[in-house]
Amino acid sequence: SPKKWKIVNGGLTSPFIDYVFNNVSDSNLFAISGSENAPVQTLKNIKDLVIASVQRNTDYFRLKESEYRTINNIKVLYMNYVANTKGIDFEYVGNYYLNSEGYSSVTAYTFGNKYEENKIELENFINGITKTEKSTKSDIVEEVVYTNPPPPMIKK
Repeated sequence: SPKKWKIVNGGLTSPFIDYVFNNVSDSNLFAISGSENAPVQTLKNIKDLVIASVQRNTDYFRLKESEYRTINNIKVLYMNYVANTKGIDFEYVGNYYLNSEGYSSVTAYTFGNKYEENKIELENFINGITKTEKSTKSDIVEEVVYTNPPPPMIKK
């Protein structure tokens, strides 16, 4: 919902991150959506990849919960984990799912001490995923508007 979340330029640079979000009413709530074109076969493989990646990029990692769910007719791997980066604790919730080209994810997080009070908002965000068809170039219509050029500048 754009009334609750806005797309921001979060400074996260990764070829796997498609969008970065920030909560409109609480700037301490963040989310990312991303995808990877990798020949992942199962949700279990995704779990192993995510855990290895997070462990490699953090100082501390603890998986609190993981389970398979169906959300809006999409089979997902739900994960809740804690990670510490440069002395700051974060808590994450995410839904990871297979797609035709690999896998995608939507993950929301906040500071460790803010998680419990914001858990419902974060989970509502990640549970908002829906299936959509990928657009092709023929589906995209570009409108070109031609205008007259401005008049030449007058020299003084």
